[in-house]
Amino acid sequence: QWHLGCLTCCECKIPLDSELTCFARHGNIYCKDDYYRLFAVKRCARCQAGISASELVMRARDAVFHLHCFSCASCGILLTKGDYFGMRDGLVYCRPHYELLRHRDF
Repeated sequence: QWHLGCLTCCECKIPLDSELTCFARHGNIYCKDDYYRLFAVKRCARCQAGISASELVMRARDAVFHLHCFSCASCGILLTKGDYFGMRDGLVYCRPHYELLRHRDF
């Protein structure tokens, strides 16, 4: 247990008394960013939250996404295994919106 005023991240030293979450590991307290940076396997390319080793994910190029984050950046439609999609600037697009982006460049 900690006093509210003593609750700080052991890495970056920011106060955590006004944060919604904090993380404990081996007796140390971490802010969300430092905890995920140090202990999460990967970060979701869309929401930047950590992805645990046991979580199901979608992969595109070098990026890893939560299943619920793998959606078109333009229309929001959820993309699943086998769906055609394109990527631009790290964002995922369904096939129709990716084609629109490609044709707009010409």
